[in-house]
Amino acid sequence: MGAGAVGGYFGGLLANQGEDVVLIARGAHGDAIAKNGLQVDSHWGSFNVKVDVTDDPSTVGEVDLILHCIKLYSNAESFPTMKGMIGENTNILTIQNGATAGQILGEVVGHCHVLEDVLVFTALLIVEILIGFMLISSQDNESFPKTYVVFCFQIH
Repeated sequence: MGAGAVGGYFGGLLANQGEDVVLIARGAHGDAIAKNGLQVDSHWGSFNVKVDVTDDPSTVGEVDLILHCIKLYSNAESFPTMKGMIGENTNILTIQNGATAGQILGEVVGHCHVLEDVLVFTALLIVEILIGFMLISSQDNESFPKTYVVFCFQIH
């Protein structure tokens, strides 16, 4: 959900590695991705990947993972549109500014589906090797958070 800078980057990385990805993007941005592919330019390399894109999440069907990368103020509008993508085993990783983003999403779709992020996209530069990571936590209940390391990468 949301193929801007963050959603486009992570969705692009997954698609470029052969994962089945559908980007949700509206208007001219979505039209450009559909026509030209998704262009990712970064310090670590640039690529263009053809990827499915739609502005209507209800056409996607159930998925394994939703990267919820929209602006926090658009949550109320987006929640109803993504319900068709959520199955029994769907996880939703909320990558949004706002300490309560995961809690708000969990109240709507069920906390069992929500992985809250602590995006530690800051990197450690050790002898010219860049190491970065993202920590993800999921709360089945308030007293027992589970933490996962989802992305680890090393770039020379």
